[in-house]
Amino acid sequence: MHQDKVLEIYKMFVETTQHTSDCRQKSNNFYILLNTGIAAYYTQFPASLVIFLGILINIIWFFKIQSYKRLNKAKFQVINVLEKKLPIRVFSDEYKILRSSRHKNLSYYESWIPIIFLLLFLLIYLHIHMDKAINIA
Repeated sequence: MHQDKVLEIYKMFVETTQHTSDCRQKSNNFYILLNTGIAAYYTQFPASLVIFLGILINIIWFFKIQSYKRLNKAKFQVINVLEKKLPIRVFSDEYKILRSSRHKNLSYYESWIPIIFLLLFLLIYLHIHMDKAINIA
């Protein structure tokens, strides 16, 4: 394939990678807003419903982050293949530098957010049921 054509495809693919990152950020913002809303209106609904929804939403969010992680990995593998046909390999070089410095992917840290929310809802559940157990005794 001619190098100009490879460069054109490369540019387009890098743009789709940026679009995926933007969608990922919007998704994270949505789940943070959803968790905040659940916490804000926690007293307006039955506690068991709030806890169930909170746990379910955060499990879904966690798996969605993992899905975006796999998608980004695949996209960068394609970018790396395209870069082999170009004179400069900026993404491949960046990845090598980050890997040598024991850099953690953003998704590693990002995945902890729904886990923390999930633990918060589990703590609320335990607190409610411990109070009921104490009141019964």
